[in-house]
Amino acid sequence: MAGEARDWDMVSQLLNEEADRKEREGGESAPDEQNGTSEWPDSYTTKTYNVPDFRADTALKHLNALSIKAVKLGMPAFEVESGEPFLTPADGTWGIEKGKVRMIPFTVTGGPPMIEGWRFLAKIDHDDQMNIVQGFGVDETVEKEPGFLKHLQSCEPNCEHCNLKRNRNTTFIFQSVDDPAERIQVGSTCVDDFSGHNSPDQVISLATRWLEVIRDYFDPDDDGFDKPSRGQMHFEVEDVLAAGAAIVREHGHWVSRDSADLDGSSAVWVQQLILDSKSFSEVVKPCDEQEAADILAWLRSDAFDDKGNSYLGNLKAMAIREAVPFKYTGFLASGVATWHREQGYRQKQAEKPQANMKLGEPGEKITLDATVEKVIFIDNQFGGSDLNILRDNDTGAKLVWFNSGRRTMDEGDSYHITGTVKGHEQRDDLWQTKLTRVNSPEAMLAKQLKDKPENTKAIQKKIKATHHINARDGRGDTPLLIASYYHQNTMKGREVIDALLDAGADYTIESNYSMTPFDHWVVAGDVDLIERALTEHPELAKGWTEDDLAKEIHLTDDDRVTVAALLAKAKTAATAEHDQPRAQNQQPRHDQEQYPAPKQSSSNDAAHDLGLDDDEEDLAGIRLG
Repeated sequence: MAGEARDWDMVSQLLNEEADRKEREGGESAPDEQNGTSEWPDSYTTKTYNVPDFRADTALKHLNALSIKAVKLGMPAFEVESGEPFLTPADGTWGIEKGKVRMIPFTVTGGPPMIEGWRFLAKIDHDDQMNIVQGFGVDETVEKEPGFLKHLQSCEPNCEHCNLKRNRNTTFIFQSVDDPAERIQVGSTCVDDFSGHNSPDQVISLATRWLEVIRDYFDPDDDGFDKPSRGQMHFEVEDVLAAGAAIVREHGHWVSRDSADLDGSSAVWVQQLILDSKSFSEVVKPCDEQEAADILAWLRSDAFDDKGNSYLGNLKAMAIREAVPFKYTGFLASGVATWHREQGYRQKQAEKPQANMKLGEPGEKITLDATVEKVIFIDNQFGGSDLNILRDNDTGAKLVWFNSGRRTMDEGDSYHITGTVKGHEQRDDLWQTKLTRVNSPEAMLAKQLKDKPENTKAIQKKIKATHHINARDGRGDTPLLIASYYHQNTMKGREVIDALLDAGADYTIESNYSMTPFDHWVVAGDVDLIERALTEHPELAKGWTEDDLAKEIHLTDDDRVTVAALLAKAKTAATAEHDQPRAQNQQPRHDQEQYPAPKQSSSNDAAHDLGLDDDEEDLAGIRLG
């Protein structure tokens, strides 16, 4: 503990020193009247990164050095704010097999420099097969021009400044500040002359180092940084995807880093498999290898559509290679979850074609029940947004909504939404209605349960207004899961649980952590709820043993005996029910119809600190640079 305190003191000292420096230099770190700027430069972004404490002091020193360079180039100094440290299981990450790692959240505002009249748009590492594009906000441009990313991935290493044809490893794309449509490709050695800056070498140095520092020190998915021996290793793409397929098959869905519990994330499991040939041969089956081949064929095909998304584009860039570096194996393996989502989406489209029609008029507010068919994370310089693709439950019409806030919906669930019609457009010969300012009573209920769980009256009022009581939030949690987790931790909120159950809430639905509300009730030691659940659904008992009960501190000795007896009785009943053939007219439970298991991927990750995961949201956050 003393060592941890010293580490945190060192980080705090660095932050204090940086604050003192800004004060001495006139407070130029933030945009204000004193330094003549009214807002942050367009090239700056604000993002939060969780950094292991053994990287923190070095990361801050490098960031501070870049900030000083930015000030010398006439830019505002970077701004860094630290959050409350927390512990997370290592699970093999950073070369640590056991124990936990202390993480520190850092919110960083900064970015590459701007030269007069131009801003950095993209850095291109050229390759004979396909270029890797590392953006300074390139996805915002790609959103408007879907063909732009394909151009960057295949463009020659030319320099439009000197017009000399030669082999170049790296070029930069600059965008005009006055005319965003005007762009120029400049070789790395010509940036000095092109910029006309007093310190051109410092301009290119800061731009390049910004990408490197964010990747090496602040990117939570760059596990290879502290393991150079592994970072220098490469792994065949077929093996990486086969390992990912095996993990999804074993666990039912892809678990992102932000949504991982004590068992760790899928990316970590994949890396452990590919580093251990014995485990790989035992876990990976022929069906996983076949699935990997199918995914590769999909990624490598001309029909693959990256939708202007850098995550998908870089996924394809890796898939066409023979092998990838260790630090990108988790990224590539996430393609398994993406492929499963795509297959599920196509199957739903085939089963129920969407109606080719418009809904409402521009500016009109409409209210309807809609099902979320797909959520796609779109990266941009502001941190990204979710493209929600929905279907009107009554007409089958397609709706789309860009949500830049916290994710509030989960794929496959229905919501009673209200939104304003922004317009209509055709995509693939199908009309879609574009919505803005979308909300739903389901989202408001989930927000109330998380932000103010103690306000029982407000929650009960929102429960009555909710149309789809089992709709999940952006983390994949139903209202009952959220309320039960709060009840477990505080021994409060029982009346909210009762109100949700009266409204039809299903306590057999699992979270992305494979926990049901029933599991939270056992941990909370709520015997009444346990007895109710086991009476109606005895199969819930299968996940608990007497040894598990002995570890639950909220159960008294008498309650532990009572619950053990209930579990034993329920297991007997569940076995008898399982052995009895299902009647031909017997229908599956409501949750089996609406929430098929296993789900192929978790919903939201990084933005809400998923706390997001949707996998693409989490994985697009890798940024590849």
